[in-house]
Amino acid sequence: MPIQRVARYSLLLKDLKKYTIETHFDYNDLCKALDYMVSLAKECNNNIQDI
Repeated sequence: MPIQRVARYSLLLKDLKKYTIETHFDYNDLCKALDYMVSLAKECNNNIQDI
């Protein structure tokens, strides 16, 4: 997966979370996905800096 796509997905998930009510049945999974994508983006950035 290209690095730019990781950042784009993080932004899309962040916007989706902003417009999703907390009582929606997918809200917790959305938060988990957002946390995962943010941590993945950070890990990718760290690995690129090591190269």
